[in-house]
Amino acid sequence: MTEPYSFRTLAHPTIAPEALASFVGLGSVAYMSGMAMRTGDYVLAGLAVMALLGLLVALNRVDKRARELEGLTTR
Repeated sequence: MTEPYSFRTLAHPTIAPEALASFVGLGSVAYMSGMAMRTGDYVLAGLAVMALLGLLVALNRVDKRARELEGLTTR
């Protein structure tokens, strides 16, 4: 497990825009995939899952930048 960093780090001007876009996008696409599954639109659900994977990669990038900012290393 990696060391935690403060949530204030995510509010840093160099990280905040990408972090906000990633979290908002993740929530929106998760909602969209749930609604697509509920209505039976499996093509849209598949596209939403692909978007979720892309946003998880973006969050990983935000995490790495936040750790660099705090001076923490990942194990």
